[in-house]
Amino acid sequence: MGNDPRVSVVMAVYNAERYLNDAIRSILGQTYDDFEFIIIDDGSTDRSPAMLKSFAEGDRRLNVHRQPNSGLIASLNKACGLAQGAYVARMDADDISLPRRFEKQVQYLDAHKEIGVLGTWIQDIGADGQPGPIWPLPTNPTTIRWFFMFGNCLAHPSVMMRRELIQRLAYRAEAVHVEDYDLWIRASSVTGVANIPEVLLKYRVLSRSVSSRHLAVQERQAAELQHSLRQHVVGTKEAVEPVTRETLLRLYDAYRRKHSRNSGAESEIALDVLRRLYISGELRHALPDVLPLFPKLFSLQVLRKVLRYGVSYAGNIHHGFTTQRRIPE
Repeated sequence: MGNDPRVSVVMAVYNAERYLNDAIRSILGQTYDDFEFIIIDDGSTDRSPAMLKSFAEGDRRLNVHRQPNSGLIASLNKACGLAQGAYVARMDADDISLPRRFEKQVQYLDAHKEIGVLGTWIQDIGADGQPGPIWPLPTNPTTIRWFFMFGNCLAHPSVMMRRELIQRLAYRAEAVHVEDYDLWIRASSVTGVANIPEVLLKYRVLSRSVSSRHLAVQERQAAELQHSLRQHVVGTKEAVEPVTRETLLRLYDAYRRKHSRNSGAESEIALDVLRRLYISGELRHALPDVLPLFPKLFSLQVLRKVLRYGVSYAGNIHHGFTTQRRIPE
């Protein structure tokens, strides 16, 4: 046990030759180097196997397993099952982890025993690395649980989690194309889920990505997860769709009764309620009901985000970082 690494990095690879070199080098170049790197080659037919072999020969931390093509969920469950570290860090074969990502996530998890799943803010990059928007995602566990009722607000390849948690919960085969969103929702019922408020991963947005090719399936699966979570929050099996003014305020009241909130979380949730009412055109009609929310909008945490990120923060509040982000062809 004493020789086990603190962190197990898990990555599934399928025909990823174009970006694989940059992705692996971003892991090997981490300032925190007490890790094993478990890579599942899921039946690649391009140059990925040869590239992985070369990297494994040059760095003993790499542990490469080749298998017939089985899909992402099976690959991730296999990799997580092999993990020996106290923490399991996700990585995708086309993204880039910034050098201090592991260092900061390990420090955070060591200091916050109540947090079992920890993501980070991210920045989108294009096919050739061109910078896109920054996603200042919710950071507080209470705020994140609120946003889960409407979308995913953890970037899967940025996440580090406790090994016993992921090995117990695992990715569900039934949650195809929303396997991460489903896992975060289940995890949030037994542990804290948080984001570090700093960009520590560059997230590659590609038209051929799963989010683009399987959008309809993702949206249907995500809607089912959201519907179930909303029913749980209000404590009923009755329909909570669509999210009208009445159902939104009902969700807000039920959520406030279930969860304690600090001022930052209270502000972000209140802002989100008002934003949803505004977008739906119902804010004016709901004013008598929502006037008590206005004093809750003001916190230094939210003010700093708005002043620093402006349009990016507004976009994040508007859309959320969802598994179903629309990607132009």
